[in-house]
This record gives sequence, structure tokens and C-alpha cells, in this order.
Amino acid sequence: MSHSFELLVWTDSSVVSGGEGAIVVSEAGKLRVPAWADRMKLTVGAQVSKPDAALMLLETEPSALARSRFFSLLRLGVPLGALVAGEPTFSEPVFAKLKEWGRCWSFQNQSHLVSIVHNSVQDWISGINRAMTLYPSGEELIRSWNGVAGESVDGDSLIAASSIIRNRGFVCLSGPPGAGKTTLARLLLMEASDEGLVPIELIDKDIDSSLVEMKLRGPEDCAILFDIDSIRRMTLIHPLHLFHAAFTIILKSTDSRRRVVLTSSDPRISGLFSLFGDAHVELPSPETNRQWRVEQGQKALETFRGLDLLAKAELVLLSLFEPIVSETVFKSSLLEIWSRLHFLLRETFPSSEKLNEMYLGSRAYRGDSPFRRLKISGEIHLCSGDIIVLDAVDRGMTELSGAGSPLVRVVMETLLNGENLEQRRAGYNIAHMYRHLSSSEKSRLLFTVSRETHVEGLNDFMAMLLADREAFDRAAEGLCRYILESGSVETRRALASSMGVPWLRKDQYFMDLVETASRDEDALVRAGLLLSIDLWGDSGDPGGIIANLLEDPAPAVFRVVLFYIGRKFPHVSEREMKIVNAVLDRGDSTELMNLVIGLMNRQLGEFEEESCDLLWLLMQRLPRGGRSLVASNIGARIRFFGSTIRDTLFSNIPPDDIRTVAQCMLMNYKDLTPQEKASLWKLISENMPQSSEMAAMVLPYIRILDDSEQNELIRIVLSSEGYGAREALSQLLAGGRSDVAGISLDVIRVLLETGTVEERSRLPWFILWNRESVAEYADELLKRLSRDSDPAVRKAVAMGIHRLGMTGRWDIALLSDLASDRKRSVRAAAGEALAEFSKPGEIPEKVRILAADGDPFVRTAVLRGISNSPFLKADNRVEFYLKALDDSDPSVRLQTVDAIEKLDRLGTITGLVEKITMLLNDRSESVRSAVVRLVTSHPSITTSRELREKLPDLYLGRYARGESLAEELGTARKIQMGLLPAEAPKYENYTIAVHYSPAKEVGGDYYDFFSLPDGNLGMAVADVSGKGIPAALTMAGMKGILGASVRSLFDISQIMKRVNSELTVEGTVTGLVGLFYSVLDTRNGTLTYCNAGHNPPLLVSRTGDVRSLEEGGLLMGVMKHADYEHGTVQMHPGDVLVMYTDGITETMDENDVEFDVAGLTEAVLEYRDLNAEQIVSRILKAMNAHGQGLTQADDRTLVVVKHR
Repeated sequence: MSHSFELLVWTDSSVVSGGEGAIVVSEAGKLRVPAWADRMKLTVGAQVSKPDAALMLLETEPSALARSRFFSLLRLGVPLGALVAGEPTFSEPVFAKLKEWGRCWSFQNQSHLVSIVHNSVQDWISGINRAMTLYPSGEELIRSWNGVAGESVDGDSLIAASSIIRNRGFVCLSGPPGAGKTTLARLLLMEASDEGLVPIELIDKDIDSSLVEMKLRGPEDCAILFDIDSIRRMTLIHPLHLFHAAFTIILKSTDSRRRVVLTSSDPRISGLFSLFGDAHVELPSPETNRQWRVEQGQKALETFRGLDLLAKAELVLLSLFEPIVSETVFKSSLLEIWSRLHFLLRETFPSSEKLNEMYLGSRAYRGDSPFRRLKISGEIHLCSGDIIVLDAVDRGMTELSGAGSPLVRVVMETLLNGENLEQRRAGYNIAHMYRHLSSSEKSRLLFTVSRETHVEGLNDFMAMLLADREAFDRAAEGLCRYILESGSVETRRALASSMGVPWLRKDQYFMDLVETASRDEDALVRAGLLLSIDLWGDSGDPGGIIANLLEDPAPAVFRVVLFYIGRKFPHVSEREMKIVNAVLDRGDSTELMNLVIGLMNRQLGEFEEESCDLLWLLMQRLPRGGRSLVASNIGARIRFFGSTIRDTLFSNIPPDDIRTVAQCMLMNYKDLTPQEKASLWKLISENMPQSSEMAAMVLPYIRILDDSEQNELIRIVLSSEGYGAREALSQLLAGGRSDVAGISLDVIRVLLETGTVEERSRLPWFILWNRESVAEYADELLKRLSRDSDPAVRKAVAMGIHRLGMTGRWDIALLSDLASDRKRSVRAAAGEALAEFSKPGEIPEKVRILAADGDPFVRTAVLRGISNSPFLKADNRVEFYLKALDDSDPSVRLQTVDAIEKLDRLGTITGLVEKITMLLNDRSESVRSAVVRLVTSHPSITTSRELREKLPDLYLGRYARGESLAEELGTARKIQMGLLPAEAPKYENYTIAVHYSPAKEVGGDYYDFFSLPDGNLGMAVADVSGKGIPAALTMAGMKGILGASVRSLFDISQIMKRVNSELTVEGTVTGLVGLFYSVLDTRNGTLTYCNAGHNPPLLVSRTGDVRSLEEGGLLMGVMKHADYEHGTVQMHPGDVLVMYTDGITETMDENDVEFDVAGLTEAVLEYRDLNAEQIVSRILKAMNAHGQGLTQADDRTLVVVKHR
């Protein structure tokens, strides 16, 4: 089958460069798709209905359009990720959600962007599940039914089933063949489709529930039909196994927004269905009103008998491929069979044109009964549409074999010779009529099976062969012996998993086959045998095989032993009881959980008092998550358990188990006691508001509640303080749940009249986000909220529009109304949104008015909106900023300084430097601190001659007036420390340690690390000349320049030239800087470096060789256009790199003798075999011993890198 993965790439083009957008599109097209898909379908920019995932390219301040697009995709449940050009502000709503998911990736340059796409984004996409199931679904499925005759279905059964599935989420339909189960199930799926759910028919050869669930992943709003009769031959063999698969699907499906319809005619499975009580509907016998279906089976057999062999071949092939096959495989097989039959009957070989012409007239091509044609992911498949007709075909095929017809032989040889496993599996299905085959046909079948390498095919055949004692002859016995003695591990496992049939273990002649499997050297063969015995029921222990397996020490076998003992408890032997007690005594969590699984894996009627007692004991000992295991296995069957189990399960629930236990309670809501219902509502009210996952699980069960309870559930959601529960409800509404939309509207109206201020203030965001679902009522409700008596509610309207990025004409008009509100908080919220939504080059008059509002709180909010606007040009912003710097209120001046930090090339803005210089003497400490931060983070300001000339005068003037500089020095020290890394980076093959010790004065030592693409690590150590405020400012400016350069340039020499050029202006310098910068390739140890007048670092080899790293150029700031060279060295395991400032080597003793490079080298050589932290410690110890405790005169910085 062909499946595409649809990835939407959306670029916030208003703020992100076109070059970066083109790179993302180009590189995204090269990504590997998830395992379920075979190709990438890339959609750029345009909105699609619901892609498999969406990747957004954003700036650090997303535009209103970006927020709107993000939240519309989130509402649809689309997986979202974002690439961000810089470091985002995680208080912003979009980035807050992305951070919560771990899918917000910042990039610094285009090379880094490419690396992130091929690593982080690739990992995310690889784990995304499909938005469409791999089973037939949707309108295509409904069309394949060619209409559904609902009038022939028992009316009472239809009414009951429809009510059950709405309330319980699933229904089990049983009844004899022809009773109308499939027709009724299809009607239920059509009803669900009308309500917006995706109809899905689970048609599969696999009965492994984990495989089935994997293929079902994706659509949560769906209705699933699992007709167990469609796997006719497997139903006859493993009814209990099939039921467990079906039960698992129920459990997993009711965990989401799914409905499930199970149908079966098998009386054993129907008996298991009946254990679900009110979720089970047994249809009346077809003789009541569907006698025609009984007659149809006999008529189908008579029709089959009258067909020629070519027409019979078509039906026989469909029966063997049951339940589904791709048309490509079916057609190639059928044409080969027709070709052989032509030669046998007419002694001619038809041409390929003739065969294709015949196929165009076939039932398969036309889709005539019993064929159904289905398109799954673009490929046509054929499946059986009428079980009664196929039963007739099987009877006819048995008659043909007994009559010696060549059809069976030709079909079998064609399928068994097929290179496609699907063909051979169909051929192995002939095992259901093994006893009727001729000796040569049996030999041919068994020979092919003996060479089979795929376990799936062998499993099918052996299960059918061993199910029929009368068919098991010497030839079949020989095959089993051959596999057990000479087969691969995989084939022996496949055979052992079918050898638990009671007749085989009791037959004296064949018992040794089972004994051989029980002694196999592979533990999984032995475990598979015991699992098969358990599946079929032990029926005693002839030969003592089970007793021997109980003593098997292999963990894989012991796991099955616990399943086996748990299932049959309390009817266990003395030895088995000892095993149970030993497990309880050891308290091993894995053993306890395996015993629980076994204990729960039984028919409900077998839960005796002793079984519940053991379950209770196990529940007392289970580890974290154990309560969830019990709850998920109980599923919808709580009424079969007494108060002891229920009280334990529902009381004092550990946090990790709350969600699963609450789900179990919801599945059994009708059977809960009033006290249990009260406990459930307490769980919901306490946990759902904080957890979107909890809300997403609870809300789909809303139909099982009565009207008042439904209203209460929605009220809890709408009143939630966090957004998670409201997001879950919104995603449910986006799926078309009109019933839930109606309840939500009712609750909203009630909250408008009687809700608290907090409850009303949480409504605007929800209504705005769900405009489509509340339709014509949205504007009316929002207007009411915008006129609410409490300003917190009116403010919430403005904030909701702002958060969701809604810039429609109606939204802007509503914001404009709110901007005239009498309360400042409302005007501020509306003004900030209007300012941020301003169009390029145009600031609305309402924003200008609010910027001059009499309340500084409003003026500050407007400035924040202008600062965050992705559309406004710098000239528009500067106009406002220059005026706001003169504002009388310090909060406005402070907000303006923060806003100015986002501008580029501040030194070129006319009049800005003068105002910033004056603010260094602002009467507000907060403003002065903000200005210092601004100056230190923008080198273009620090290189201004005017600012440099005025700074000394400013501080000297303050000193002359007797004012202390302690405040400024303290601020500068905080800034300086804030510029240094919080910790050294960590790598598997390197240890890195740092020591930094500042002197009393504010100095200029600096070190830094830069994480670069492809496993590269940038490392810098510098020493700025001078002390005090000027040195701190120069250091901060250099950090900003260096940080920007290393992420946009790749050549170290060019990086150093840029840093030097930026630090040197018009022949003057802000301060001389000695800088050592290097890049270490952590994958191969290559170190590329450049030394600009800094103390040469030492590279000490494992063998004791010492090298000084001197290649580079002049001190930074000496000459604007100086050139810099770079050097390259290799670090090998055991090598040590030591970078330092002169505060280390110039440490004096009492005789003014320096520690010097010689002392440093001696210490490194002596301790080079230690790790980096230990080497740093020993160097400092040696240095301090030399300095003899004298006062530290300079900053000391030491960075050591040790290659493991």
C-alpha cells in the first residue's frame, strides 16, 4: 500500500527572511518519513484541512497571523513544531505551548538551521503517527457496502445497539449466521459518520492486538467495526485469543474518542460477549424475519456448483485470501490460475491481452457479491463481502477436492509458488481442508511449509493443521518432527505456539512431539509451548510437561508460568501455590505484574473469592503504575468485583494512576455506587483543570452522563484556570461534536448570568477559539462579555483576541471599543493588542491617543505592543521611543529602554545616544540599571565617542558631590557575572572545568562557550585592559560581538577580524582586549584557534610534551583593519588544554616573584593524568601555595579541557 506523509511548512513571511524559508522547504523535502509512510507530501504556506504535521518558521516575536495559524492548527489536533530565528520569549503563548511539548528549536545561522532540521525535526517527524488509519475508512468504506438494507434488521436490536454505543462507547453483537449483525453494525457506523466520526472497518489477517492497535493509530474521532467472523478459520481455532484481541481494542478505544462495534456468530465468543451485560445485544434467529439469508447460503452453493472452473477459481481465490488482499496480488494470482486451467482444459495458452480482457469482465473487477472493492491509501483492495456465500464456496471447494478436480491443485500450486508472502499465506489456508487433499497435494503443501521462513505463514498453517485431529496424519507428523529437530529458532517457536491443543498432548503416539518442544534449547520455544497450553486450557498434565516447565529457570518461561498460574488460580497445585507465595515474598515488581496479568486473563465468571483475595494482596504490593495495570485489565467489568477490590482500586490513588483509574470508573459509570461516583467527580474536578490529557480522556464519555452531570463536566472545563482542559474541549468541538457544542453554549449562558468574575473571564478565549462551533452566537456572546460589569472580564476579551492573533475587522473594532474603557487595565490590554497588530508604516490614531494616555500603566502597555509588533519599521518605533524616554513616569522610561534593546545599530539613531547618556544619571535606580544593561549589550553605543567622553565626567561629578559609586559598581559586577556561563558544557569524550575568581574591583576577565553545529564547541578566554565600569562595558560589548560572529561566520580568522573591527572606531578603542578563541571538533579532537595578544594557552600531551598556542595577531582594539591567522592542533586521548588569564601566572609571593607560566606548566605536567576538575584544583593549590595568602590583585580565570 502507498501512504504519503503530509507536512505543512508555514513561514511567518512578515518577519522571517525568504532565504531561511527556502532552506527549510528544501531540507524538509529530504527528511525521512515515519515508518508507516513511503513518501513525503510537502505543502508550503497554504492552509490544508488537516496535515499529518505542521512545521512553522517563526521570529522571536510571532506575528498575529502566526499566532492565529498556530492556534487554528492546534484546535484541529495537528502535531506542531517550530523553528525560531533566535531565542524566543517563552512567556509568549505560542512559544509556551511549544516549550511544553519540547518542539521549539532555536537556530543562530543558516548552517545551524539545516542541522536542526536534519536532527531535531527529523526525530520528531519519525515518531508522528498517521492522521489516517491503515484500514478502509470514510466515505470510500461506506460506498463499498453498495447500500445497507436497514429494513431487514430487527428494529428492537437496532434501537438497543444504537443507545448502547452512544452511552458506553462500544457494543457487542451476536447471533447465528444470517441474523443481520453486519448490516446492523454498518448502520451504526453510518449513524456515527453522520455525526462527524470516521467509519473504519477493521479487516485484518492479524489477531495480535498490538499490531491491530498500531494500524488503528491516528483518528480518534472514529467508529470501528470489527467483524470477528471475517477471520473465519482463525475464529474456529482460537476463539479466546480472538476475544482477548477484541477486548484489548475495546479498552484502548474507549480511552479515546472512538466507538467500537464487535460482531460474531461463534457461540463461544458470543458467550464471552454476554459477560458485558448491558453492552451486549443478541440478535434473533434469521428464521424470524431473515429466512432469506438461510436460503441464500444453500442457493450460493448451488450456484457455485453450476459455474465453470474459471469462474469457480475467482471465488475460491477470494475465500483463501480472506479477509482482504490487494487487487494487484489477487489479479496476478488469478491470471496465472486461469492460464494453467486454460492449458489443462483446452490445451492452449491464452495471451496476456486475452487474460486481461477476461479480468475486466470478472466479479472481482465489477465488485459483484461476494466481492467488495476498497481503496486504501490510493490502492484498490478486495475483501469478502458476504460470509454466508464464502462458507458455501468452502463447501464447494471440499466437494471439488473429493471429486479429483484439478482446480484445487492448480490454485494451491500457484499460491505456494508465489514469491509474495500474501500468496503463500493464502495457499496455507488450504490446510482447513487438509483431510480432503490427495496424497500428492498434501506432500506439495507440507514441502512448501517446511521451507517457509516467515513465521506468519507457518503460524497460520500449523494452527489450522493441529486443530483437526482426524486430519493429522503421518506426513503432518513428519513435518512437525523435521521442524523441531532441524528448523530455525523462528520456525520452532511458531510450531510450539500451536502445540497446546489437548488432543496432541494426550495422544500417546504424538506426546513425544510436545516433550521435544518442552526441552528445546531456546527459552522462547518453551515459553511459547506453555502459552499455547494455557490458551487451550491445560486439560491435565499428561507426561508431566507442565510440571517440568514450572521448574524452568529461564525468565521468559517463568513469565508465562506466572500468566498460567494466575489464570487458573485458585485451582492450582501445591507447587504452583509455592510459586505464588514466593512471588509475594520477593515483591519483585515485574513478577507481581505478570501474575496480575494472568489473574485478570480469564472469563469473568471464573472470578472466585480466592481470586479476588489474591488480586487484593497483589494490589498492596504493586509498584507505581500497578493500579493502572489492574484498572486497564478490568476495563468495563467492574460489576464482577466486590467492594474489597473496588475500594482498593478507587481509594488513595497514586498520581501516576489517576488517569487510568478514572477511565475505568467512567467505563463502568452505570455500575458505580454513589460513593464511587463522588470519588470520580472529585478526581475529575481536581485533576482535569490542570491536565489536557485528563480532559481529553474524560470528555468523550460525556454521553454516559445525565443532563445535569454533562453540564457540570463542561462547567469544570470552562472554569479551569489553565488552558489545557479548554484546549481538549475545543479539539472535541473541532471534530464536529454538535451535541457537545450545544451543551457548551448552554453552560456559557449560565456562566454569563451566574458565574463568578473568574469564571466569566475565562470564557472569551474559549469563545474566540471556537467561533466555528458556536457559529452565530459568538459575536453576541463576546459583545456581552465586552460590556461586563467587571473590568477583569472586559480585559479578558482584549487579551483573548491578542493571544489568538485575531486581526479581523470585527476583532479590531471590538478592541477599539475596549480601548476607550474607563478602566486602565482594559485600555492597556486593548492598546497593547492594537499596537502590536499595527500594519507596516501605519500606526492607528487610537494607538497614538493611548500612547499619550493620562495613566502610565496604559502608556507602558502601548509601548510594549509597539515593541512586539513584527510589522512596524524602526523609524515608526523610534518616533515613539524618543518621546517616551522623556516621560515623567519611570515605568514608561524603563519600558522604553527595554524596547530599545530590540533595535539594531543604535549608535546611528539620531539623538538616541544623548538621551541614553542622560539616563545614566536618571533618578530611578531601575532605569539606571536598565541603561547600563542596554549599553553593555550594544557595542555600537559603547563605541560612541560622545558616550565615552561623558561617562567619566558623570562618575567624577557624582564622586565630587560625595555620592558613592557602590551602586554602579555593584550593578556592573552583576552584569559582568551575568555574562559568564552558568556551567561548563558536558561531552562524553571530554571533561571541562572552569575556575573564575574576580578581584575586588570590577575587572575585565571573560570566558565563554558556544555550542556549534556538527559537534563543534567554541571556547573563548579574554582579558580586557583596565578596571571598573569601562572594562566591564568593553567586556560586555565584546561578548555581544563575538556571540553574533561565531554563529554567522565559520572562518576563525574572519571572526577575529570582525570582533576587532567592531571594537575599534575611528582610530580609538573602547579598551584593549587580549582574546583567545578556539573551536574544538569533539568528534575527532581537531582544535582550530586564533590568539589575539592573549596569554598563550598550553596544550600538554599524554606523554608530557608541552605546546604554546600563539598563532594569531595583535591585541583587539589596536588597529581597526588588523589581520589574524589561525592555527590547528590535534587533541588525542589523554591530552590537556589549559587556557588562563594573567591573574593566574602573575600571582606574586612575598618577594614579588610571579607564579609564572613555568609554575603553571609544572603543575599541569604533574597532574595531567587526572580529570579536568582535579587538574584545576591542583593548579589552584600550587598557585595559592606560591602566593602565600596575599591579596588577589587581578581577576583569575582558568579553563581546562581534558580529552578522556
